[in-house]
Order: sequence, then structure tokens, then C-alpha cells
Amino acid sequence: MRRLPQLMLALALSLLGPSVAAQASGVETLTECLRDNVPPAWAARVDVRVRQADGSQELRRLVYATRERGRTPQADHWVRMLAPDSLAGVVHLFRQQDDGWSRWSYLPALKRVSRVNSQGGASATLDEIVGIRDLDGMLRWSEGATIQLAAPREEGGRQVRPVNATRRVGSGASAGFERMRGLIDVERCVLLEAKWRDRDDRETRSATVERASLRQFGRHWLPQRIDVEQSDGVTAQVRLQRAVIAPDFDADTFESEDFHNVTARQLGLD
Repeated sequence: MRRLPQLMLALALSLLGPSVAAQASGVETLTECLRDNVPPAWAARVDVRVRQADGSQELRRLVYATRERGRTPQADHWVRMLAPDSLAGVVHLFRQQDDGWSRWSYLPALKRVSRVNSQGGASATLDEIVGIRDLDGMLRWSEGATIQLAAPREEGGRQVRPVNATRRVGSGASAGFERMRGLIDVERCVLLEAKWRDRDDRETRSATVERASLRQFGRHWLPQRIDVEQSDGVTAQVRLQRAVIAPDFDADTFESEDFHNVTARQLGLD
């Protein structure tokens, strides 16, 4: 009986014709490939050089770790700020769940933890962490999205495919759709370029992976440099200085009661 839905899907695709069936098969294959390329747990030292619209610059240095929490799209994202001095010691824990996000933030000046909940709003999501938002977006944004593929082509000696993805965000009266248009390296299952549009169809930012920076970790490919441009004129260069795949996290490493005491050494980065 478990095979009945798959058989019905195969029959429906065959009735729709070979081109539609091939498109559906290609989307399914690519979606699975993108998903498999994302490490279930990893950590990295990250430098983010931000240039404001007025030309001023700032280097943000941080430690980042993420792990899946059993099933898509649930995940933990942990960020410890190292620089600049004004942010050093600030620690965030973002918890992605089916119905939205939660964020815990430790502020060393106050020696206290604050918590924010949201139902898909930006206040508790990775959107506020420039660099990490874009790194995670290049790896995982397609999860839960409806994907359309264009014909493959050769670029720089590699096969790439343009992709359009649409994802529902929010709920109830605030529900809407975000969109992403990008370019995927078919062989390595990595998003190379992406432009995002919000629920009002306004372009918010774009990101481009430096092709030569792609590095293989076992069966996973991670970009070591991403260049970001926001619609407000802010740009950022994101660099992974060191990455560790599948570090040996303890079960309670990212609990909300003690997340701010986690060190880079515990993540395998020292």
C-alpha cells in the first residue's frame, strides 16, 4: 500500500507527457541533490566585511555552528560574535521550527539572555545576521520551496541550470510568497548565484559565490567566499576561514539555558 502514491504519481506524469514528466523528475533529482549537499551539522569561523551605503566599512568576525534537529526544516543556528569590539561576546541561538523561529540572545554588557519569537517574521530569524543569512540561504533556501528549472547550459567548463524557487512565508492574513532566482552547479549541487524578492515582489539582495572558492569536505561542497549586495546599497564579502564538518556536538550543546557558554573549542575549531 505504501507504493500506491508513487504509482499514482508516475501514472499521472506519464499521462501529462514526457516533457512534463522529465521536468518533474529533474526537479526531484536536483532537490534531493541540494538537500544531500547540506551537512547535517557543521561549524566555521567566518569573516564578514560589510560596506555601508555611505562607504564606511566594518569587519565582523564570528563563529557559526548549525545542526539539524531531526527533520526538515527544523534546525539550530548558533552565532558568537568576536569582532568588532562593540559586538564581541554577543551570542545568538536561532531555532527554526515548523511554525516559525525563536531567538535567544546573550548580551554580555547586561549579563542576561533575551528571547524573541516570531511566526516567520524577520525579528527572530537569521535575516538579521548579514553573512550567515546569505551562507545559509545559498545552502538551504530551496528547502520547502516550489522549484522550476530551465534548460542546462555550459559555463566555465561546468554544467549549470537556472532555477526559480517560490516559498510561502508567514501565516493567516500575513502570509505571502518569497521568490529566488538563481544558478546551480549541477554536478556539485551548489547554488552559485541568487537574487531574492520579498512578498511584495521587491528585490532585497543578491549573492554570488566565487567559483574558485568552492571546497569539498567529503561529499559536501561549501563556498569559501560569497559576495552580497543588498537593495539598500550595503555590500558584504563573506569568507569562511575554517570549517569543520560533523563536529561531535553534545546533545545539550545548543540548549537555551547554556548556549552562551559554548566555546569554539567545543565545536572543534581550536
